[in-house]
Order: sequence, then structure tokens, then C-alpha cells
Amino acid sequence: MMTRTDEVDDSLAGRGGACRGFTLVELLIVVATIGILASIAIPAYQSYVVRAKVTEGLSLLSARKPAITTFYASRGRLPAGFEELNWPAPNTDPDYGNGAEAATFEHVFGYDSEIWRQVEYQPKSGGYVLVLRSYAKPLWDNVDIGLHLQVKVDGGTVRFRCIVNEKVERKLYVPASCREGGVEEWDW
Repeated sequence: MMTRTDEVDDSLAGRGGACRGFTLVELLIVVATIGILASIAIPAYQSYVVRAKVTEGLSLLSARKPAITTFYASRGRLPAGFEELNWPAPNTDPDYGNGAEAATFEHVFGYDSEIWRQVEYQPKSGGYVLVLRSYAKPLWDNVDIGLHLQVKVDGGTVRFRCIVNEKVERKLYVPASCREGGVEEWDW
């Protein structure tokens, strides 16, 4: 009498009565397929992680919008520096002069960032620009992402615009709303 176990053993045995595994060629095909999929998926995932962190940076800059708008409503001008933005005093030199102020990311926001190294507030001909400067790391091709939030007054209204200063290499890592425009363009 055959039991259920005997039936299963017979079905697994195949033709010669011995169990067969995968051939070397079949295993190589599977490994190659997994390798190809991983080579596509891993960079896409890493880029997604960087874009998420940049979006978080934009949120941090955007959190200053109400304070800037309130400052303008009460004083009739935009804040002129870190003190008027209610940020700690600058603690580092900006990448360039022109009255800009700068501080480390941790000094301004109170925690260290894997991506952001410096916060700047720069006066420009049409208003001011809040800037987050990134570390140069291989994860984002050693690019200084340089996320800019322009601030201007237009007809008595404070307006904001996010840009990356027309740098093509930065556009991969920023939200779509930040990909157009230059820091010296104020006609928006």
C-alpha cells in the first residue's frame, strides 16, 4: 500500500528515481538577473533617499516663511540677517562676501545633518536668498546641492521661490518646483 509520502517522493524523483536540483546554467541565469535588477534599483533608491532629505531641507527653510512675512508686515522691510530671522548669530564665513551671513546647519537647527553643512542668508539686488549648502559626498556625485529659497517683496506682498541656480547637476536631487530659475532672476 502506498502512502501519501510515497506519492510525494515519487513525484519529486522524476525519471531516474533520483531528485534533481537546478543546473549550474539555471543558477547563473538567476544570479545574473538579480544582479541586473539590483544595479538598476539601488541607484534609484539612493537618489530617492537624497531627494527626500533635500525636501526636508526645503521644509526647514519654508518654515521661516511666516516669520519673514510677519517681520515685513510689522517693519515694512525684509529681515537683514540671522538675528532678525531669530536664528543664532552666524558662526562661520559664507562662501563669499557681499554682506551674506552663514552658520553651520547644526548651529542654526540644533541637530547635525547627513546632507546639509551650512545655512546662508544672502542679500541680492531683488531681495534675499536663504541657502542650504550640502556636503560633497559620493552618494550625490559630490555635488554641492545648494538649495536656494528666494525672498522678495512684490506689490506689498512677500513672495518666495525655490531654485537651484540653473545648475544641471543639482536638478536630479531637488523637488520639481525648485528646478527652474537663477539666483539673480527676480522677475517671477
